[in-house]
Amino acid sequence: MDVRPQLGKALEIVRKRIADGKIITNEIDAFAQMVYDLQQACAWELFYSNISTLVDIVRGQISDGEVPTVVPFHSVHFPMDRKMVADIARLHSEDRERSAVGMVLHLFPPFA
Repeated sequence: MDVRPQLGKALEIVRKRIADGKIITNEIDAFAQMVYDLQQACAWELFYSNISTLVDIVRGQISDGEVPTVVPFHSVHFPMDRKMVADIARLHSEDRERSAVGMVLHLFPPFA
């Protein structure tokens, strides 16, 4: 059974929800993962419309100072410029550093 028509329709709905600003973070994360998975499976039919949407999302996240939904090791597989890939890596790195510092401070509080 060919599921590509159903998948195409689902992605069209998700892209519309993104464009309308009616999407939540988990859906954006799932969309980004699906774009990556489809690329790895060589499913090129919807690649350009999906990647365009994903790049717009990531560009907005970077400009807002948010940790991008695309992880650094996936970003090198997408047609993104070097600055965007570097910004993705930097924001993820800063986020991981904050998490690590918070964990250390929680486990080993400073002595007063």
